[in-house]
Amino acid sequence: MKMSHKLRSSPAGPAWGLLLGLVLTVAGVGLWFHAHAALDPAEDVLAVAALLAGVFVLVYSARELHRSSRAARMHR
Repeated sequence: MKMSHKLRSSPAGPAWGLLLGLVLTVAGVGLWFHAHAALDPAEDVLAVAALLAGVFVLVYSARELHRSSRAARMHR
């Protein structure tokens, strides 16, 4: 067996991606509430962009974590 196949490292990228996605989602929700309270349509667009980016990063990171843990279980 190759040495590269024996190495089992867990990347920290997806974990940081979950944190970043959560922060962006919370920021988007906060901007959304602020935009509706101030009735400012410019902030509404920014809120939707932050919310969509946060959800995308959150889902992608969760998928990568799930995929890497599933691949690790298959190689045991």
